[in-house]
Amino acid sequence: MNRVELGPNIPVVIITLRSGTMSKQAASALYSASTNPAGYEIIIVMTDEKELARPPRVAQQPIRAHLVNGGRRWHSVATQTLNSLRPELPHTIFGNDPDSQISAIEIARMTSVPIWTEVTSVGVDTVTVSRRHSTLIETYSTSGPSILLFQATPVGPGDPLDLAQLRMLSDQGPDARSGYQSAQTLSSAGASGDLGEAEHIVCAGIGVGSVEEYGKTVQFAEIIGAAVGATRLVTDAGWAPHDRQIGTTGAGISPSIYITFGVSGAIQHLAGVELPEKTISVNIDRGCQMMRSSRIAIVADAPAVLHQLLELLKGVQ
Repeated sequence: MNRVELGPNIPVVIITLRSGTMSKQAASALYSASTNPAGYEIIIVMTDEKELARPPRVAQQPIRAHLVNGGRRWHSVATQTLNSLRPELPHTIFGNDPDSQISAIEIARMTSVPIWTEVTSVGVDTVTVSRRHSTLIETYSTSGPSILLFQATPVGPGDPLDLAQLRMLSDQGPDARSGYQSAQTLSSAGASGDLGEAEHIVCAGIGVGSVEEYGKTVQFAEIIGAAVGATRLVTDAGWAPHDRQIGTTGAGISPSIYITFGVSGAIQHLAGVELPEKTISVNIDRGCQMMRSSRIAIVADAPAVLHQLLELLKGVQ
């Protein structure tokens, strides 16, 4: 069972509710937060009008519990709600499900707070994570607040969450688009734009898994107005044309925003990249060079994150 022991600090758990259902990962993270001796706070963000039908079990009831309708921009509403309730960012806890990952990325983008995934326990100045399918447990020293995506484990004994405590916050408006402003402000060079001149680039590595998933990368790049690139392994596999290759045997790039999916960061790739401050990478290998070189490193399955992003961005074009 995961543990949270943050001394006097009160963490916030953010949960996305779809059709009145809480994911198993989110329910597990909620229970973990409820083990914090000093208490915890909950923000439940609904994607539709259906409220929580089946309350999850908690070790103790929350100090405060908030409910807000986020609609189609639930991930941005989660960030706005957290900021309004806790201007001084607290430790923020999520389940390790796709919806939670998107919200965590949004908060990290706004605050530059580190993200930890597959968390098993957290203390005042330490965080313990599980790696390599739970065959390796690592503990790190930390300072200040963190964004924590907890590994899903069975919940322990307790009582159902008291739904009567939930305080409904003002409706944020399901049709609002402010959460997508960053997508609309990127350059309109297009996915096939000149890589050497592009300010915003999305790059696919062999970790995307197939030519079909490379196509999803192209689709994502087109939506946000970025050029698309690929690693040598991707072009050698025939998934992408060679004029999309980035690295010493391809294009040299110096973008202001660089987003990678499934890129390990081989020497020949990074040698051709002048990494900007705004480098975001998605990879299942937390220790690869690309992840270590990124401002925001998301330990997750690249195709799964791509699919979720495309779902979120439907209708934005």
